[in-house]
Amino acid sequence: MIIPDVADIYLATPSNQLQAECLSGQCVLESYALHAEDPWMVRYRPTFKKMMLDSGAYSVMGSGAVVDLDKYIEFAQEHEKGYSVIVNLDVISGDVTERVDEGKRNLQRMRDAGLNPMPVFHQGEPWSVLEELATCGMVGLGFQRPIKCAEEFLDSCFSRIPHGTYVHGFAMGNERYVGTYPFGAVDAATWWYELKALLALKGQGSDVLQYLTQSELIAIIVKKYNRMPKATAWAGKKQLDLFTMGTEETVLTIQEPKRRGRKPRS
Repeated sequence: MIIPDVADIYLATPSNQLQAECLSGQCVLESYALHAEDPWMVRYRPTFKKMMLDSGAYSVMGSGAVVDLDKYIEFAQEHEKGYSVIVNLDVISGDVTERVDEGKRNLQRMRDAGLNPMPVFHQGEPWSVLEELATCGMVGLGFQRPIKCAEEFLDSCFSRIPHGTYVHGFAMGNERYVGTYPFGAVDAATWWYELKALLALKGQGSDVLQYLTQSELIAIIVKKYNRMPKATAWAGKKQLDLFTMGTEETVLTIQEPKRRGRKPRS
């Protein structure tokens, strides 16, 4: 049996050396605004499977900080060969028309600088914007917060995106979307919160976990993300929730996958 192509899952920026150590061999989404210029990151980049560079505009939005486009372009130019994909400095907040126009200006400035950035389409923007952005062969999709009508939004997106377009789903690295929609890649920041959940576990489970280091716990979580794309690729198959086996059988039905987009360069 041939397993269908599955999306790459990029794990969001490690914020310290322990996290970076645990992401060895994984696809990593690096946020320029957060830790891209931290000296210790130099040691760990060669250990990652592949990397995507994001401006980090969403990450710093609540702090009032602003990503300097000129510095972002300079960093991307210097390290372009180290990334499979470089993301446009998109504009997330404010009037829809104004942020769309500013995002397009940023995109053009990056292209004028010799870069090939991936544009990003956000939920709530005009569909004509998506159709225009996708003509370059790749596009990122982002939800509005709080997330509403997620499947309706993605259905509408993929009905408009040309076949063969590389599509990245920002913050869409979960079983609801991976294997159901034809993403080339998605990313997830939830892996760090899952570690916190394991550390807070009570009862019999904690008797086992208390003897594991944080690095070993992260290794367990990473296995989830490594296996999830293949698990969700089996359309229509019923998968038992391993954590309930022996008590009651919880059955998850996976939807039929839609058409598959192409992959970017590795």
